[in-house]
Amino acid sequence: MSSHTRSQPTHTGRVRTPSEDSESKRERPVYTRVQVFGLLLISGTVLAVTTVITVMAPALAGEALAFFGPVAAVTLLAAWLAWRYGTWARAAGLVVGVAAAALLSWTAEALAAPDSVADFALGVGVAAGVLLATGGGIAALLSGRRDRLAAAATRAERRIVRAVAAVLGMAQATSAVWTLFGRESGDPAVAEGATPVEMAGFQFHPEKIHVDGPDARLVVHNTDAFLRAVGA
Repeated sequence: MSSHTRSQPTHTGRVRTPSEDSESKRERPVYTRVQVFGLLLISGTVLAVTTVITVMAPALAGEALAFFGPVAAVTLLAAWLAWRYGTWARAAGLVVGVAAAALLSWTAEALAAPDSVADFALGVGVAAGVLLATGGGIAALLSGRRDRLAAAATRAERRIVRAVAAVLGMAQATSAVWTLFGRESGDPAVAEGATPVEMAGFQFHPEKIHVDGPDARLVVHNTDAFLRAVGA
């Protein structure tokens, strides 16, 4: 008499653990995305400025990286931490946002130059980023304390990001038009008899200028993209 053993089917598929779920489906305090967007905006703006300076004046690439590089790196790291970790990371992102406003003191001067699209882009990008990083950071910390969590961007978050993006786009377009059509040339009568000076690569040429008398005049021709906030 023979016996038959019935084999049981085996399953080779493995069960997914919660830690393997997509990061995009992880619940985060409301307005965390606003804070992260603000930090990324700061980082992206200063990286763009560094690229422009490096292309226009390679000799200043090291100086630009030394000044803007740490700001871009710290804000980018803060954005990643705020997105990936908890309350302490969002608090750190808030501190970085406030610090960015203090470190980048030239932002106010850049905002005062809407007739120079390069300067204005620098100012408006950083200013908007600081406002979003700090305001969003505070709101995210409060939402975390009240257990207001969301696995995807809320309607309010989407509206804030879209509104800021639209305002930035309109401001940049207006500044570009102003720069293109609103810039005036110097008066030929004033330029007559004046000493010509060229500003290129964030430096004046010639480097040394000698003028005589109280009526001596200089006429500067600027070929750089930046007029005020970044320059010689």
